[in-house]
Amino acid sequence: MKFNEKLVKLRKENLLSQEELAEKLGVTRQTISKWELEQTTPDMDKLSQIAKLFNVSVDELLNESDEPIKTKENIGEKKNVRPIIIISILVFLLLAIIAFLGFKGMSIIESIFGTAANGIEEGREIGKSIISQISNQIEEQKNEVNETKNNFKNIQNNISEQIEANNNLNNIDKNAINSKYESLYTGLKSKFFTESAIKYVIEDNIKNERKISVKYNDVIAKENDELVTLK
Repeated sequence: MKFNEKLVKLRKENLLSQEELAEKLGVTRQTISKWELEQTTPDMDKLSQIAKLFNVSVDELLNESDEPIKTKENIGEKKNVRPIIIISILVFLLLAIIAFLGFKGMSIIESIFGTAANGIEEGREIGKSIISQISNQIEEQKNEVNETKNNFKNIQNNISEQIEANNNLNNIDKNAINSKYESLYTGLKSKFFTESAIKYVIEDNIKNERKISVKYNDVIAKENDELVTLK
């Protein structure tokens, strides 16, 4: 098996994309693609990084023999054998102790297992207590969030009420202005008191900082200089 084939095999067995492998080796995805297509070959430094990443030797990467390359799965299988051997030895020693001590040894073993069971039960109680505390904290945070939402909603309502109140004041002000000029308009229709009416508008604009428009003979005046010209 050639190097490029081994690289593809190792990358796929370790569930790595070309982008992920490139990131781990500090190269671009195009570089990984060229290695796997046998267009280029990595230098010794990169070969060492690849060997270390996949738990293989550089010789195994470069050797083109038909021997299967050792992968993480192979190594994992060997590592899994060790705990089984250790457990078997412990069981054998336990049986030997029982045979040597007889019933007294059984009592000791029962005591050991009883202590372990109590420890497990205590651990469960501690775990329940921690979970209960976390649940209470989450509930408190939910209440704080709801309170914040309610406060924000109250602020929105207050703003809406203020806007509505301002609109009502504006409407009242407009109605007062309209009623004030209603009598003047009646006289202006018959072209009496025109000059004095425009003068009144100019004074009212200056005094109350308003912009009341006057339309006369299809001429509309709003600014004070325009109103003076119209007058």
